[in-house]
Amino acid sequence: MDQYIPLDLFQTQLKQKASQYKLDDDQKQVKQHREFKILLANTQIQLKTQFSELNQSIQSINNTLKKKAQVYLNLINLQFPLSESSYSDLDIMVNILQGDVLDQWQLQKEHYFNYIDKLKSSLKFEIDKFTSLIDQKASEIMQEEKMYKLEGLKKQGQILKKTNFDIHYTQQRETKYIYQGEILYSFQQYYLLSKPQINTNLEQIKHLQWIGEKGKNERKNGLWSMKWKGENCNGCGGEYSLDGMKRGKWKEIIKNYYDNAKVYEVGEYINDIKSRTWKYIYNDQEIGGGEYNQLGQKDGKWIELSEGFSNKSQVIYNGQYKNNKKVGQWISVAWGQQVGCGSYDEKGNELKIGWWVELNHRFSDYSQVFYIGEYKNGYQVENKEIGGGSYDQGNNGIKIGKWIKLSDEFSHLSQVTYHGEYKYGKKIDRWNTIGGGSFDEQGYGIKVGNLNGQVTYIGEYKNGKKVGRWNITFNGQQIGGGSYDEVCDEMKIGRWIELSDGFWDQSQVVYEVNIRKIKVGKWDIIYYKDRVKQQIGYGSYDDDGLKIGKWVELNDQFQNCSQILYIGHFKKGRKIGRWDIADEGQLIGSGTYDEQNENMKIGQWVELYDGLQNSLQVFYKGEYKNGCKVGKWDISIWGKNIGGGAYDEQSNSMKIGEWIEQMTGFHYYNKSFIRENIRIVQKLVGGTQCIKQYLLMNLKKFVVDHMIKTKMVLRQGSGLN
Repeated sequence: MDQYIPLDLFQTQLKQKASQYKLDDDQKQVKQHREFKILLANTQIQLKTQFSELNQSIQSINNTLKKKAQVYLNLINLQFPLSESSYSDLDIMVNILQGDVLDQWQLQKEHYFNYIDKLKSSLKFEIDKFTSLIDQKASEIMQEEKMYKLEGLKKQGQILKKTNFDIHYTQQRETKYIYQGEILYSFQQYYLLSKPQINTNLEQIKHLQWIGEKGKNERKNGLWSMKWKGENCNGCGGEYSLDGMKRGKWKEIIKNYYDNAKVYEVGEYINDIKSRTWKYIYNDQEIGGGEYNQLGQKDGKWIELSEGFSNKSQVIYNGQYKNNKKVGQWISVAWGQQVGCGSYDEKGNELKIGWWVELNHRFSDYSQVFYIGEYKNGYQVENKEIGGGSYDQGNNGIKIGKWIKLSDEFSHLSQVTYHGEYKYGKKIDRWNTIGGGSFDEQGYGIKVGNLNGQVTYIGEYKNGKKVGRWNITFNGQQIGGGSYDEVCDEMKIGRWIELSDGFWDQSQVVYEVNIRKIKVGKWDIIYYKDRVKQQIGYGSYDDDGLKIGKWVELNDQFQNCSQILYIGHFKKGRKIGRWDIADEGQLIGSGTYDEQNENMKIGQWVELYDGLQNSLQVFYKGEYKNGCKVGKWDISIWGKNIGGGAYDEQSNSMKIGEWIEQMTGFHYYNKSFIRENIRIVQKLVGGTQCIKQYLLMNLKKFVVDHMIKTKMVLRQGSGLN
């Protein structure tokens, strides 16, 4: 039966209950924290002192050995007549020649070397044991659950473009990469004291996989190899020592690696440090590289790749390094032609000096922008470009006065400039945006990369942050928008209509979604064509912002001529079960994801070539086993088999036997295929090494009444690669 008590009595009882737990008494916490800080500080001082003394002792031993060796060398290489030598020196020289002085010295040196090696091994063992103990004890205290929004790179069309993604740290010490509610990759963090390195290249997060074994403390050891999109990646990989350090010959991918930037670094590691000669390999050709010294620093002549190197931006830099610092003249080369140059100081401070011709960071075959200006002590003092402006004449490199700035995405298709004024290096007063195809970071601007149209964002800033209602228009017609919180840092709230990352004239796709700090509930995908609106996809998010249930998603390259959809189910942000691939309502492919393992393909699949368009429908058909391709795989165009080959049955995704497949850069205007004879010859650190015998073929296609006829023409003789 319900009981009723007066409010005053209820409040009194509540306070009495709370007083038993001393909620307002944090003296014990403060005292404990203070004592812990003192302990850590004292331990740090003690360890620093001991390590310093140990280092001095080892240095003293080395100096003693070096001095004694120098004494012997001086006596052997006398700079004056032997007759002028002292009796003691002559006695030593006689002992060197007839006695065992050098033998004794060699034994003493070996004794010290062995002692120091044992000391090093013992010290490393004890340090590893100590850090492992700290990890074990500290990991019992669950880490705080956090979500961070970061900027990354994702393939759109043929290039990488900026996009946002989330990093989620769970209380169970799991790190998750999340893009638009889908978990691309996750891993367990075993070391509390080490911070996981975050890769912002989402193409690598989604398609890159390292294969190998781990030993104690989850450290990599033995041979490791790399797979890209489920296939062995041209022998990439190498060997780890038992303590998790890279050693010997390695083949690695560049930081910018993706389908259109398949560049490899080949060289040697010594104790986890790059050493000696390293080379850049692109299309099986050496295109650059240089030498590392014993400290793992670049030294001497180097040919380096630009950060955005790809088949659309083949830019390299040629110059000298001194102890990992650029010195002297450096030359910029694009597609084999010198396009820029400038000089660094010779003191190794890596300061730019004098006149420079520099390339825009997005320099490519469709955006060839140069910056011409002067540097003084590493700061710009004059600048000329399509726009440009002035810097102060001091040593601070601060922008002043009127400027014309280029948008980040400036190209011949997106000639957007910002016009305004700087004062003390900061933008002031009104800035105007002129042109089309880019986003004005100050508030009134245009979406990046839009061809044949302009997307504008119209709203208000407060203290540099977007607040209140923002509208999105395309060619003057409102197409989307929503509201930002008035307090938080640009936090979207309520109902929003957002543009897809690849929005442009031929791909007018928007998303309708509810946002409560994160995306929640139903998500509608709307497609506009000839100003007609239609719902083309949908799905749902759970309360954690992860995709759940049935989804109809769009291909990343969805556009008017390539309306590809993916239809399947998500479970807590991961694809599971059967997924179908449809083109304008017609089923053209399908496959199955494992219910237990993360995004693992299994069984029979019919997949699409990344560059699929209505004018070029290329399909792959075959079997996956534990996420790896096995057995026979066919390649077809519009239902007609035109190539393929076989993979080994050991779940290594290793191609074997004869293959016919498309070349890199295969598209409607470049219909080149390669016939390969692949023979397994030996085992190397990166996996099974293959020798490929190429026979280049060209596939000409003629379309008549939506039917296709094929004709294969031999274009080039065989060659051994």
